[in-house]
Amino acid sequence: MASVLSNVIEIESQVAEQLASLEKQYSSSQKEHLQARDKLFKRRQELVSGKATPTSEELAGYVPAGDGSHGAAASAKAGVPYFWLNALCNQDTLAEEISSRDRQALAYCTSVKAVYPAAEGPPTIEMSFSSNPFFSSNTLRRCLGDAESGAKAVTTDIQWKDSSHNLTIKEVRKGGGKGKKGGKGKGGSDAAASSSSSVRLKPCPSFFRFFLPDSSSSRGDKVPQHLHDPTALQDEEEEEEEDEAGAEGGAKSAKAERDELLMALLTEQVLPRAAELYLAGPLQTLSDEEEGDFQVVHAGAGSPADLPGPVQGLLAALRHNQAALDALAAQRQQQRDGVNAQEDKLRLELAGKRRELLVPAGSSSTSVPRFWLRVLRSADAAALAISSRDAAALASLADVRFSLSSSSSAAEIGASRELLGKLELEFLPNPHLAASCSRLVKEYTFEVAPGGEPYLLHSKVAAAPAWASAALDPTHKPGRDGKQRPASSFFHLFRQGGGKYAFNLAGDDKEVQAEANELEVELLMELHGRLLLRAGSAYSEAAAQGWADDDSEAGDKAAWQAAGAAESEEEEEEGEGSDDEGEAAHRAAARRAKAKDKGGFKLTRASVLIGFVVLMLLAELFVFLDMAGLFKSKRHSDLLKRFQATYNPDSEVSLIVVTGRDVVVRPVGPDSTPGVHQDLQALLLRTDDPELDLQGEQLLLKWTPSDGAESLPLPLYLLGLDVQERWTFAVDISPARDLFMDFLRTGCDLEVSLKDLRLLLPTLSLDAAAIAGQAVALSQWHQTHPFCSRCGKETVPTEGGSRRRCIGRQPHKLYPRTDPVVIMLVESPDGHRALLGRSAKSTPGMYTCLSGFIDPCEGIEEAVRREVMEEARVQVSDVQIVGTQPWPIGRYGSCELMIGCVARATSYEVLLNPAEMEDVQWYDRAELRAAVSFYNRPGPLPEIQKRSWSSLGFFIPPPFAVAHHLISAWASREDPWFTPADEDNASQGGTSQAAAAAGGSSRPSQNGNAAADDQQRHSESAGNGAGGSRL
Repeated sequence: MASVLSNVIEIESQVAEQLASLEKQYSSSQKEHLQARDKLFKRRQELVSGKATPTSEELAGYVPAGDGSHGAAASAKAGVPYFWLNALCNQDTLAEEISSRDRQALAYCTSVKAVYPAAEGPPTIEMSFSSNPFFSSNTLRRCLGDAESGAKAVTTDIQWKDSSHNLTIKEVRKGGGKGKKGGKGKGGSDAAASSSSSVRLKPCPSFFRFFLPDSSSSRGDKVPQHLHDPTALQDEEEEEEEDEAGAEGGAKSAKAERDELLMALLTEQVLPRAAELYLAGPLQTLSDEEEGDFQVVHAGAGSPADLPGPVQGLLAALRHNQAALDALAAQRQQQRDGVNAQEDKLRLELAGKRRELLVPAGSSSTSVPRFWLRVLRSADAAALAISSRDAAALASLADVRFSLSSSSSAAEIGASRELLGKLELEFLPNPHLAASCSRLVKEYTFEVAPGGEPYLLHSKVAAAPAWASAALDPTHKPGRDGKQRPASSFFHLFRQGGGKYAFNLAGDDKEVQAEANELEVELLMELHGRLLLRAGSAYSEAAAQGWADDDSEAGDKAAWQAAGAAESEEEEEEGEGSDDEGEAAHRAAARRAKAKDKGGFKLTRASVLIGFVVLMLLAELFVFLDMAGLFKSKRHSDLLKRFQATYNPDSEVSLIVVTGRDVVVRPVGPDSTPGVHQDLQALLLRTDDPELDLQGEQLLLKWTPSDGAESLPLPLYLLGLDVQERWTFAVDISPARDLFMDFLRTGCDLEVSLKDLRLLLPTLSLDAAAIAGQAVALSQWHQTHPFCSRCGKETVPTEGGSRRRCIGRQPHKLYPRTDPVVIMLVESPDGHRALLGRSAKSTPGMYTCLSGFIDPCEGIEEAVRREVMEEARVQVSDVQIVGTQPWPIGRYGSCELMIGCVARATSYEVLLNPAEMEDVQWYDRAELRAAVSFYNRPGPLPEIQKRSWSSLGFFIPPPFAVAHHLISAWASREDPWFTPADEDNASQGGTSQAAAAAGGSSRPSQNGNAAADDQQRHSESAGNGAGGSRL
């Protein structure tokens, strides 16, 4: 036996040397590959920064798109604007780690690169930034370190300019009493508050935490000494508590895992595919450097027609550069595939020679007893699964093989790849398995992201175990009632979905199955990476550590049945008496270690009983408290419950002050942070004047007018948390508009004004427009629904303002109203012209898409056909839904949902309906591209529209309107929206082909008063589009 084992170890050592030689040859070409790639990276950076111009080779086949007349405006700003901001934000997984505040800082990123050491070791990510209002550090570096190569971790002490600009922390006010009423802004209550309150800095999610050391995540960021504020220090007791929490290492482990993910995404996804990512999604840019608003300047994928002419040429060169990078990556992948093929061949030869040594020809037993049993038990995951009854069957293993190969379907460069795995267990004749069952086979499909670990997609059992008798089946055991029940067994791995039984897991099915998959993948990867290459050494190490195997008594049927009758695996081991104490201790230690790593526990009958008793006691306590009136109404929304649980009088609350369609705004200062829309934050409450009354069912704002007169409490409507995690309310000041505005100006020393939301939308970002729109729409709905439509009783706000209820004997609930509107661009039959129109109430000179409200019990496609027929007498066949957009300023206090569509006309003939439209015209692509291009030029919105009207005779809605994006998307295409193949198809929305051929609704078109009313609604909704288009 010793000589056989020695020969096995020698053969494995030879194969290991050959595999190491292959890897060394592959690694030797890594330097050459990195040099070629760095050359392309350097060229890309030169193009992005504007330090170089595209060559003729890079511009081969390039044809400028769009008007191009706005290219001169871009000459002052060289390079590709906000290249790295878009590349980082368009990577799906990375985008989840980037907050809205992070985007403001990443707008100043000028380059991203990975620096690889001369010797083996991990790369260092370097991100360079231009001068910005957040930090003074020019370059941020991060290296994760590596114990094998001895490389040390590298982090960056980001030099934040002040704590308010530190993106990794947020300020939380704590403590402090209430100041005196009045005198706010003159040193009265603010001074009192600042003297008795403290500001605590707490960590918050941010991409820039990637550059911080691991230890920072467990107890918050240590603020640099030069930024320390005496009021910003944490209490000593809280610091000690956080020290104890950080000592456990859980948060640090989570930080390390997140950093590894971000490092893999940056090196394997972003850097090799930056140009592709830049064009993969909506391109974002700062529309106004002073305001810092982000706007989507192009919603297409890969067609930058809306960008300036010089930038289009740079993007063409970047595409050429990306193609060269993809070719280089494909070449490297071919080299890797070649090495993998040679390694697979060596592994196969090793498996054949080892089997010949372990199972000589004609032998019915292995030369080394229980060889594979000991090898499998040396894997932690397998030790968790192999029971004493499994050991008796696994002692007859003749061979274990596991192979990995790439899927036949070729993956895109930089994308995740699929791997196919196959696990085979070959058995010698034994009394446990049926004579016909000598091989167990299971096939796997894994997904592997670049730089990531394999993830099990699905598996299939190709050959399952068949047992000689039910008494010898280790996967089941008899219960007290005599019925067979599942038992913890390694062989459950060869049963579909049996992983939770194999590893003896309990809990939620999805979580348990996910944990079982992780353990199974861990076992397979350990087999592939270590055990099957060093099986002889693993056997020797197990023997040296004194691990014993189940003796021959385990095969005795009487002992087997006695063990199967035990209630648990521990009782089985005691009754059978076949496990050595050292081996049992090893398996128990492995279970404890695995449970500790997972942070879980083993579910027992006692723990279930204790949990049930505790829940019963808690239920009784809750019933008592509810009867005592100590709980609020159960009808409150989850958002209101969360607010009431977390709010304290010292919290900072943001108010959006509205009256009708007007919003109270403040001018943005010259030193304001880009992207922080202070123009919407009319008031931040820190003292008791004004104060919030949150005790009743209605939320109220109490305040004292400047002249000392008695004030009227104003209703508050809870909107949610803003990006700085402040609770945000809408307050409707309509009952005391002039008094409250005077209070803000004199009592609070605020420079405020009222602006119509419709006129304010062009100056707001998408987030700010959404907040203001929600506040206006909700307050208008409350104003227009003072009485119940069912019983006529008075109604009051409830659930934080998200509902109203009447005060009748049987209270009814009222819900906010949303009116659906279709807005459609109609394409001509040949696909080269679009139908636009204007109503009598539209802005003079503006032509937009046709639109109208959806009638009750009417589909979207049917509404499109009806509205086009009513307004232009044009029949429509195909209808395609493109996107949606909210419009908060609807009629009668409603919020409208604009549903953007593209439709195809069946004829060119237009018959104007004066009751609906003032004029309807066909426009070709060249005219609409020219109209779109005017909005790409700088200047106030009225001036832009005036220039377009003077030059073209018309202008289209501005970029915050859904109509603008429908027109822009259609005009940017060279081909018709609908292909010729669509001519024989019905509408994509599911309307019948007969209705499509009829070109209109099955009900008659409206006319008379109904048409006039619809025309009035049309002028309110579709004339100017809506704010914050999400198309």
